[in-house]
Amino acid sequence: MTVPIFQSVNGWSTRIVPFVLSAAVLGVLLPLSDWRAETATRLSQVRAELEHLNKSIAELQAEMTRLSAGIAESYRWSAPQLGEASAMVQSRISDVARQVGVSLRQISPLPDRDIGSSGLLGFRIELEATVDNFVKFLIQVEQNSPALTVRRATVRRLTRAEVVSSQPFLFVQIDLLAPVALENTK
Repeated sequence: MTVPIFQSVNGWSTRIVPFVLSAAVLGVLLPLSDWRAETATRLSQVRAELEHLNKSIAELQAEMTRLSAGIAESYRWSAPQLGEASAMVQSRISDVARQVGVSLRQISPLPDRDIGSSGLLGFRIELEATVDNFVKFLIQVEQNSPALTVRRATVRRLTRAEVVSSQPFLFVQIDLLAPVALENTK
């Protein structure tokens, strides 16, 4: 005679089987419900962080647009005619040279073929200066607004027996470019 597995032996199996099944179900479902609650909490945190990041991106894009709107105009030399813009750039170069103690030998326009782009003025500048004064000149050119860009520079040491100085004198030839926007005067 075979005895079924769930057959009651003095009523024990009918009491133990539901208890064991309940414990097994609770042992599996409780960790799953904890995991689900933790996942839901983390998901809401990630959504809040994503919303914050999207808001920050929108604010940064608006700030970039606001700031860059004036940049394009502030870096260009603006004048009604190209000759006037050229005179403004040459005057600024002369002022910078005078302020920092650089002796200008020559400022001449670069040929169009050497510039390579419309909307730019090009100048070849020849100057003499001590190393410190030349560095000051370059810093002023770099920080100038509207923009002046050094395209090429040739630096050579000058030997002057009659001048006694703690620094060497330099002969410098620089090609400068200046972006230009012609104003409409109609």
